[in-house]
Amino acid sequence: YAYVTNTGTDSLSIVDISNPAALVVASSTVLGSDPNSVFVSGRYAYVTNNGGSTLSIVDISNPSFPITLSNASTGSGPTSVFVSGRYAYVANNGASTMTIIDVSNPTSPVTVSTVSTDLNPKSVFVSGRYAYVANSNSDTISIISISNPASPSVVATASTGSGPASVFVSGRYAYAVNTSGSSLTLIDVSSSTAPVTLSSTSVSTNPNSIFVSGRYAYVVSSGSATISAIDIGGFETSAAMIHSLEAGNLQVRNDIFAQGNLSVTTGVNIGNGCLYSAGAGSFSVSTTS
Repeated sequence: YAYVTNTGTDSLSIVDISNPAALVVASSTVLGSDPNSVFVSGRYAYVTNNGGSTLSIVDISNPSFPITLSNASTGSGPTSVFVSGRYAYVANNGASTMTIIDVSNPTSPVTVSTVSTDLNPKSVFVSGRYAYVANSNSDTISIISISNPASPSVVATASTGSGPASVFVSGRYAYAVNTSGSSLTLIDVSSSTAPVTLSSTSVSTNPNSIFVSGRYAYVVSSGSATISAIDIGGFETSAAMIHSLEAGNLQVRNDIFAQGNLSVTTGVNIGNGCLYSAGAGSFSVSTTS
């Protein structure tokens, strides 16, 4: 399924994409005023309502009958949401803040804290213990420590191009697309307190969204009505033996074999497949959501 916010009808549409050649709208549900950003985690969709300054939590476990469970207050003009663990992180464009909301109980979310950013944040991305916020009117990215969600703090600010609208973090790098500058900026964030802006490259007119997968960045540009694939380089080899590896994101085309333990701290998403345990061992799940 794909999840689409509709500002004209103040709704969320759920689209069945199992057959890419024949997309089908499975359902739509009314949200708050002017919904403009959606993040899906597990059985819930989290939607920012820019006009209503709220975050809607929608149960999508039955895609044909989504149910809005609650609405939490945010700062003025929320434009982006990212959910990690039990918290939702919301960038508020009108208030120039980021709000952290405890969504562990989706029927009764609780605002935990709010922290100031630079001017008019448009996008938020969470990686590890940090939130990265693109500030469109300051031409910056704020790096915010969220190790204590009740007391977040800005630890550094990095320069971008003109009018950053979207940020994506992969490994040690942050990628920001700049709407006014029609560019993509690469920032080394391996040191959270001392980020280094490395380079910029031109993209199509008025880019406003970016997603990074493997060695490519995919940029949507509203001014030219295009999507661009940008080779961001990287290490490529047919075989490697690595004794220790830290990776921001890991994309595997075939199988993963683990001779020892495999630990996942946040969650596991299973697509059109199953979980299987062979031999004398057992398979167990300690908690579900």
